[in-house]
Amino acid sequence: MVSALILSLAWASPALAAPPPGEPAAAGQTFDFRGRVACLDPAGQRQACGAAARRFALETTDGKLHPFLASDPLAAIFEDPRVRGQEVAVRARPRPDGALEIVKVHSVKQGKLYDVHYFCEVCNITAYAPGLCPCCRREMELEETPVP
Repeated sequence: MVSALILSLAWASPALAAPPPGEPAAAGQTFDFRGRVACLDPAGQRQACGAAARRFALETTDGKLHPFLASDPLAAIFEDPRVRGQEVAVRARPRPDGALEIVKVHSVKQGKLYDVHYFCEVCNITAYAPGLCPCCRREMELEETPVP
């Protein structure tokens, strides 16, 4: 119960927002961001999201665009338009080049956080990117479970 309270306070705390402009984040330090996902072209410019979108950024409520690290395997979750199309809360590490390295992604529904993942019921495998189950090769199902 206490850990749930701490987690919900951590996600809601403005003190955990991005570092102030011009101030680098301490190595390994994580910050929480909220917003909507935008698609980027190979040059890092905003583009319409299509079926082949492979590069993403988070547009926060203040209108800032925070690109995700191009090689971040956790950014693959945004290839799914169901995840990309909703408000998300992202815990990430800012990199020196300005990109964000994802630590955790939650969806936000009616102000509440949901864990987002893909699950294969047949093989009992959880993944954080859409696609086929590595075991049985069936399509993994998107699941969003409330964060306690």
